[in-house]
Amino acid sequence: MDTGSYTNTENNLHTRHDAAGANAHLSTAQSAPPAKSAQLAKSALSAQSAQPKNTDLSIRLADIAEAAALSVGPYLIRAFRSTQHVETKADFHDPVTIHDRHTQRALSQVLYALEPDSLILGEEHPGYFDAHGAERTPTDTDVLWIVDPIDGTANFASGHDFWCVSIGAQVSGQIIAGAIYQPTQRRMFRADSTGAYLNGSAIHVSDHTIRTGVIATEWPSAHWQGSNHEGQDYVRMIAQAGTVRRPGSISLALAEVAAGIYAGATNITAKPWDVAAGIALVRAAGGVYIGVDDAGKTIEDTDLAAYGRYAAANSREVAEFCLNSVAFSGVHPK
Repeated sequence: MDTGSYTNTENNLHTRHDAAGANAHLSTAQSAPPAKSAQLAKSALSAQSAQPKNTDLSIRLADIAEAAALSVGPYLIRAFRSTQHVETKADFHDPVTIHDRHTQRALSQVLYALEPDSLILGEEHPGYFDAHGAERTPTDTDVLWIVDPIDGTANFASGHDFWCVSIGAQVSGQIIAGAIYQPTQRRMFRADSTGAYLNGSAIHVSDHTIRTGVIATEWPSAHWQGSNHEGQDYVRMIAQAGTVRRPGSISLALAEVAAGIYAGATNITAKPWDVAAGIALVRAAGGVYIGVDDAGKTIEDTDLAAYGRYAAANSREVAEFCLNSVAFSGVHPK
């Protein structure tokens, strides 16, 4: 996998379908404050208008997701490891910064500007909202953006460099495109109907087994109030898997499953914005993504981002190992 093929990452649209004229516009957008991102990112994509319009919805939405994620990159790089005022949501395990909120507003401006009739579901503004601020339920034809402005906020706020911007595009219950951007490392993960990419180079899941691979998880969680057997299950997972890690960003861990770094990733309390873009990436990279409902039924077709419990892996064997390692109120998948 050639991750160096796009050496000037933040000056490109990181897509196999980009237009040369877009680069200068996005370069300007990169240095602008978030409030100006929408106009500049729209200008960047409009530079492609001289070329035939791509009729593939997945590719077009992936282009937009990339443009939006790139537009907030410089702002987040400047904010990272700066003096920050950190607040909390549910408790001290769930931090939020002013940069989460600024970034979500900026991303929303870009996404609405480039896809005016779309809806957004975002971590910092839960609910399905249109460009006019009205809340409504998505229809089968709506484009729904599922956005996490900073996935891995605890890492971001503490100066640990494992966080990202995550944007997934869902239509009729299917995640059809996504972009996950790690600004500090200039890594752009992209998924569309043609495959999964890292900085423009195709990526694929690994062939590691349970014993040779690395499993990523944020479980057990301080927010989990289910079975008392989590500790035993976690020890069992550690004993049977090659290695287990708690990286602190669900989205970026899923991107690294797609890139062949992790063999699998699993959690039990994820939110839609944590997993949406990662679902697109894992599946486009040849991997398996399985959601589990509250009754323990496995889901592999529609509305996958709605299930907080999931396993993503390079193979069904690794995915099932992940699911069966995690207790869920005493119910295991069926």
